[in-house]
Amino acid sequence: MTKLYRQQGSALSFAKRLGLGAVILGASVFGFSTTASADNVTVATTTQGSLNHIVGSSIARVLSEEMDVRARVQPHTGESALLPLVHSGQAELGLAAINQAMGIYYGADNGRPQENLRILTTLFPVKVGYFVREDSDIHTMEDLRGKRVTHGYMAQGAMIDVVNALLANGGLTPDDVRTVSVPNVNRGGDDFASGRADAFFHAVGAGKVSEVDASVGGLRLIPLDTSDEAMSRVLETFPQGYRFDQPPADGLAGFSEETPVLAYDYVLVVGAGVSDDLVYDMTRTLAENKSKLVQGARVLQDMSLERMYIDWEIPTHPGAVRYYEEQGLSPAAPK
Repeated sequence: MTKLYRQQGSALSFAKRLGLGAVILGASVFGFSTTASADNVTVATTTQGSLNHIVGSSIARVLSEEMDVRARVQPHTGESALLPLVHSGQAELGLAAINQAMGIYYGADNGRPQENLRILTTLFPVKVGYFVREDSDIHTMEDLRGKRVTHGYMAQGAMIDVVNALLANGGLTPDDVRTVSVPNVNRGGDDFASGRADAFFHAVGAGKVSEVDASVGGLRLIPLDTSDEAMSRVLETFPQGYRFDQPPADGLAGFSEETPVLAYDYVLVVGAGVSDDLVYDMTRTLAENKSKLVQGARVLQDMSLERMYIDWEIPTHPGAVRYYEEQGLSPAAPK
């Protein structure tokens, strides 16, 4: 395996490609390195205990065990903080939902595109929904009209499109419900458990959902309306979303039967300046060690080779493309 993380002249080639000589200066300002030791890989994640951090920790452990690298996890407050570090070369890898990665890549929120981001792999679908008490009279998204519903997510801005898409599935907007403003999804679960909300938004299988399920005596996830009209409203609000039919499983709170839920993909992002050989080796290692990844993050059981290579608007790193093409894969269309 190569002992160079970064391709020589990566910042220069990037500048030529964009026709922006200023990028050369930016490389030194932002800390691009063309000679960093291959002994260290930084995996930027969100805060400890989050799904992002759990998955990133499993990835770092497997890379360290299976490759000649020392991979370490570096937690941050959110994707808007960690992905710019991957762009600037201060971290090799970062994790994010695809909608978050695309927004940051294009600079949708702040007008500062982070065009040095590349996709290494698509990891798994995040499945989400609104949960209610098992004995609640709320059975459809439309039934949320006039109810107290967690919303806001000031510390997780990318969740706004997701929750609004769920409301749109029922023909609703935030004005049609009594929004309970929360900073993040875990706080929403706490507010629901304490009786301040009638429904809370969270990821299927999350530890907080299991905790709330135990504290209130049972939860039920509100299913998607799968009609063409209802799903078209979802996609108008959240184009990266898709339907996932979630079966019940031992220990999975909120499900007594197969239920249609909203899903979107989680991706592993790598800097454009990380060498092709290193990215190839990391991609191969992750693809060949799924069982070890799952030991650290159960959600990675949904990872599959066929869905690792997807034709996102963010380019896939050439080192990853080389591995996928060796496996006979072509980029799959987003769902």
